[in-house]
Amino acid sequence: MAGGIGQAKVFSEEQLTRVFTEIATRKHPERNLCVVLLSFSLGLRAQEIALLENQLLLDIGDQYPAGFEVSPELTLPARLTKGARATATDDDEDIDSESKRSGRKSVRFNLNEFDDVVKLIADDAKSGNIIEPTNYYPARPKKKGKSRVLAIVDPLLKQALYNYTLVKLESQHKLYKKAPFIVSQKDGPYSPNTMQQLMAKIYREWAGIKGASSHSGRRTFATTLH
Repeated sequence: MAGGIGQAKVFSEEQLTRVFTEIATRKHPERNLCVVLLSFSLGLRAQEIALLENQLLLDIGDQYPAGFEVSPELTLPARLTKGARATATDDDEDIDSESKRSGRKSVRFNLNEFDDVVKLIADDAKSGNIIEPTNYYPARPKKKGKSRVLAIVDPLLKQALYNYTLVKLESQHKLYKKAPFIVSQKDGPYSPNTMQQLMAKIYREWAGIKGASSHSGRRTFATTLH
């Protein structure tokens, strides 16, 4: 099934199977399978996957390295969700495309606010005050994400999380609770943007699915709920 205009593609079962097959033949299959399943099984955004910490997905015991289990649920804190806006993503709807291309920042006024600003500038000009544009910008409301609790019930996801954790342990990774769960081949964290790029590469370049993006898993997840 294809997504609508401007929307990420919703995957069919055949397409998702193709993604799994391609992942299995490439480098870092355990990591990449976790990334895809976190998106398709839990509906997570690329930003959320990139910022996940070990402690959010694993119950880590005191006895390293054997003491861990996959958590029965993921409590996604508000600081990691879309509203947190760690960086610009393909979900970013607040900056218009022209502003993105030009690098200019934009501000928005409703009609009453605009009238008030024009009057204030006119009064300052008559009084001989210095007109400093930033003094007239509207206050930008801070966006806050919403926490979510997601049950980890998909057996494929549970096994993938377990297998990937074992791979990390074999590579001498210690399970620090606040360390990133998904790590790059250089053992560093992913940024939301680089996570988007990885997911797009898997879907488009490896599996050859046109119109796919990092948001495809979330859209497919939402579709299967109906």
